[in-house]
Amino acid sequence: MRLLFITSNRIGDAILSTGILNYLSQAYPHSKITVAAGPLAAPLFQEVPNLEKIISFEKKSYGKHWFMLWGKTLFKKWDMVVDVRGSLVSYFLWTGKRYVWSAQKEKAGHRAEALAALLNLKVIPNPKIWVTAQHQHQIQQLMGISQEGKKRVKNLKKNVEEKKTLIALGMGANWRGKIWRIENFIALVKKMKADQELFPNCRFVLLGGPDERHLIDAFLKEFKKEEIIDLMGKVDLLMAFAALKNVDMFIGNDSGLMHLAAAAEIPTVGLFGPSRIEHYRPWGEKSTYVTTDLSYEELIAGPGYDPKTTDTLMDSLSVEKVFRTLKNLRQKFSKEFS
Repeated sequence: MRLLFITSNRIGDAILSTGILNYLSQAYPHSKITVAAGPLAAPLFQEVPNLEKIISFEKKSYGKHWFMLWGKTLFKKWDMVVDVRGSLVSYFLWTGKRYVWSAQKEKAGHRAEALAALLNLKVIPNPKIWVTAQHQHQIQQLMGISQEGKKRVKNLKKNVEEKKTLIALGMGANWRGKIWRIENFIALVKKMKADQELFPNCRFVLLGGPDERHLIDAFLKEFKKEEIIDLMGKVDLLMAFAALKNVDMFIGNDSGLMHLAAAAEIPTVGLFGPSRIEHYRPWGEKSTYVTTDLSYEELIAGPGYDPKTTDTLMDSLSVEKVFRTLKNLRQKFSKEFS
């Protein structure tokens, strides 16, 4: 069976689509899978089971990217085409079954729910990222936690308080309006460090793209080097996912990284302002979110609103409100950390 899976250019949307791809790969274990995605999201799919090919195509003017994709898929007989981009290309391919995203589904509930409905699934599959043992080994070496982990297990018998807490921070986003100010992250980290009962011996893992490094200059100056594991701009998406699998918790802006953390099934807190929480809140039983006091509608109705030029719209989200949410989530899953 040959399956063509056309997914998003945006990392967050692509991550949310992996749930139905995982369902399909399990339902058809002998299938040959081709994934078509934008260049930012394409690396997420490198370890998909039974992967035959990844087609990375970048958006171009006048829809020329769709003609490129059509040219690369036209002369194959597909058994199934699943298109979560809702492109016309899918209607001009030779296939047995065809599932194409529609504008109506965009208005449905959470994106994960709408994607499940696309395949008429009664159970909503959770996002799934595939990594290898090699990814895990490399990231543990890079984070310096392999020997530390062994030492921690030995010393737990003598002194439970020697356990370290690894907290991942996602301080970037795809546009400025969604970015909580760095001084807020600094104040939040200080609160966590002060609460040794819930957050003993914290170290903070910084993740994000290379274009976001300028955001963390003030943060790095505020804390000791040994308190920080700086991976921002230094690892790819699969390595970032492997890193998240090794931490205790994630806090960050609404972003692809937030969805990656939720897919890692770790306690995840997403910070929301000018985003649709009903569509894009982090998905999973260990995930939650906290919003600005001003609603999405109020934020985008502000004077001079323009996603290209507007500064942060997150200022009505207080440090105290985020910290309360963190504490509640931490306490909810406290048995996992004892």
